[in-house]
Amino acid sequence: MLGINNKQGLKQRTMFSCDLSLQKICRVVGASSSIHTRRVQAIEARKTHPCPARFACGRYPLYMTVVLFVFTVLALGCSAPPPSADSDAAHDETPTVTHTRETNSVNDTKALSDYNVLLIVLDSLRADHLGCYGYHRPTSPFVDTLAESGIVFERAQSNSSYTGESISSLFSGRFPSSYAWGTGWHARPNPDQKTMAEHFREAGYATGLFANTTGLDYPGFSAGFDAFEFHGDFGQSGRAPYLVDAVIQFTKEHLDSQRFVYMHFLDPHSPYEPPESYYERFAEDPLPPEKRVRIWQDLRINLPGLVADGFGPGEARYECMVSRYDAEIAFVDAHLKILFNELNDLGVLDNTLVIFTSDHGEEFLDHDFVEHAWRLYWESVHVPLIFWAPGILAPERIQDRVSLVDVMPTLLHLSGMSGADDTFDGVPLFEQQDDQWRFVPHDNPIIAELALQSRVIARMIQHDGHAYLAAQRWLNMEESTEVWANEIDIRQNFAMNRVAPRDIFGPITYEAFYNTDEDPTQHNNLIDEASDEQLRPYRDIYKRHIERCPTPLSDRERVLSEKPHMPPEQVERMRALGYLHDTSEAPGELPPEMIEHMQTLGYL
Repeated sequence: MLGINNKQGLKQRTMFSCDLSLQKICRVVGASSSIHTRRVQAIEARKTHPCPARFACGRYPLYMTVVLFVFTVLALGCSAPPPSADSDAAHDETPTVTHTRETNSVNDTKALSDYNVLLIVLDSLRADHLGCYGYHRPTSPFVDTLAESGIVFERAQSNSSYTGESISSLFSGRFPSSYAWGTGWHARPNPDQKTMAEHFREAGYATGLFANTTGLDYPGFSAGFDAFEFHGDFGQSGRAPYLVDAVIQFTKEHLDSQRFVYMHFLDPHSPYEPPESYYERFAEDPLPPEKRVRIWQDLRINLPGLVADGFGPGEARYECMVSRYDAEIAFVDAHLKILFNELNDLGVLDNTLVIFTSDHGEEFLDHDFVEHAWRLYWESVHVPLIFWAPGILAPERIQDRVSLVDVMPTLLHLSGMSGADDTFDGVPLFEQQDDQWRFVPHDNPIIAELALQSRVIARMIQHDGHAYLAAQRWLNMEESTEVWANEIDIRQNFAMNRVAPRDIFGPITYEAFYNTDEDPTQHNNLIDEASDEQLRPYRDIYKRHIERCPTPLSDRERVLSEKPHMPPEQVERMRALGYLHDTSEAPGELPPEMIEHMQTLGYL
């Protein structure tokens, strides 16, 4: 929710960069801001970061215009000037100091039970846009150093291409359909199962969630976190400095405790608006702003026309879009470097287990659409996954397929909490062998799901060198564009039960089958030439999966079940403005239609 910013003065800091492959730290100077707020967003002034164009596209009823105006008024006085993050200082090289742990040494299982855990997620980051995954551009020089001294899973994937479903799986270790809350626009971690954070808090860790995506601002995601902070409005690029500073502050406040910290950077999620200097690093011939394709205002609703006009690889507007996406990756990468330098200064880096990943990938017309949460092809679910704990986990690159449901059981196992009685769809990725933590392959099918009532309902099964796609509802480019143009109304209809929810386990209307060893990017559909004998194992996996899944909650049940976080002062402001009418009324008791509108726009 919108909140009041506890604003502190800007300050310059001396930063360190880690040359982790040599176990050395290089000193550099960078800038960040000191800002620390509890359970509220740090919202910048609209003149600095205007609202997404959907707010002003003329497709909303009058009452929503009033509601948006009210929330804009509430944001006034909550504004924080953005820190000076557009600096090349983080790329300078200066003298080194020694990193104390040796990368190739190993300890026993007890070592990681004394470690802090830092789980970093970059939203919408496809793995193949990182240097350590073979990308041709220098988008990730710092993350690449982590990869050099960490364990890199080269074929890791998310379990959905939509954030709510994917992070619910990450926090629960279960596929989205495995429990009633895990699918749809309002997907949440299972309230009947302890989340990752709850396990760590019960084990005595100080726990903190720091994000600038408002989609996680719900009790289901914040369960188990002592601190949960949201720094920015949905769709605001460039908030990395705020998240980094908040985590540094949290660390300083809990130096005497073990810490489990979850960071979720919205970048490089659309609208792809990096600092201009970062964009210019990657654009061979930078386009002026007026000639750039705007993701929300232009691309989504005009994609077929743009493609007919030549928009695609090699065309200037397309290349500008990709360069802006890459620039946002580089921007976050530079601030991760600042974070690690500060953690090193505080003396906590040597006993911190770091996991670096994403919630899903991103499409750039790979399969005739853009962004994410529309498809389940490889570009939409292939994510980086790096485990870094020099001295504990020896560097390695692993080709085996794994997925985000494996992260929670792995972290609990590494941290000595394997006695938890939860049933996971994922498995621990490491076991103790010969006094070393070693990767243990598994042959479990990997399932990705997308169950968005207004869009696509489908599952992709990866197993034994093939990928099988089965969909109850599948959309082509034109159909996807039409859905987007009317999605606010469509989602309201489901939230208000004006239309019956689609059966996410209903009859299959579209299938595809790919040999992923020969066709890893999934462009040669073999469904028409594959024999029944070839397809039967995959159809059986699909059938067994859906047979064990419970009936999902409807969108309306989810909308009305959880109250978003709203600080008391904001409740009073809404009441003073006439939007809450008695002392018992709370944000979760607003009309369902208004809640759905506000969630869609990123305010809840």
